[in-house]
Amino acid sequence: MENEHHLQRDDRHDLSEEELAALKARMEETAGQSDRVTRVERLLRETPMVAPSAAFASRVMAAIAAMELPEVARRRLTLGFAVGLAVAALFVLPVLSALVILLASVLTSPGAINAGFQIVANGIGYGLSLAADAGDRLSEAVSGTPMLPALLSTVIPVTMLWVWAVWYLMREPRLLPDQQDVL
Repeated sequence: MENEHHLQRDDRHDLSEEELAALKARMEETAGQSDRVTRVERLLRETPMVAPSAAFASRVMAAIAAMELPEVARRRLTLGFAVGLAVAALFVLPVLSALVILLASVLTSPGAINAGFQIVANGIGYGLSLAADAGDRLSEAVSGTPMLPALLSTVIPVTMLWVWAVWYLMREPRLLPDQQDVL
């Protein structure tokens, strides 16, 4: 067996006899599964396509009609459902009506619209002043310490390389095409 040859030649791992026997059993089981999959694929490729009979659709539809529906699908709309819907509407409609009236009164009030626009304009102005302040401080830092841009241009790629190395080392080990699976 070719797999046994590779196991005997592998000097990288010291396996006990039990581990070696379990490994061989697993490899034989996997080989049997791959043979079955290959046979099924060959059968599917070689089997000719057959058109269904004329009565096939009617038999399928009759079988579907004969199936029992689950309890939820068999429920009928009853008086209890109608009363529950009416009670829910009695509780929800006043709340929704109050919200619509409040929204209409706010949208038609010039003072409320003015206050809303002032809040939006103040927020935009505050955000722009923060960005401008950060830009000024960065400009002062760069002009005050000329080594800062060089340091940043070195630290950023090194950090990216470090993050990639951690990601690469933490992922699941993958086998190369020419390596044998020894587990």
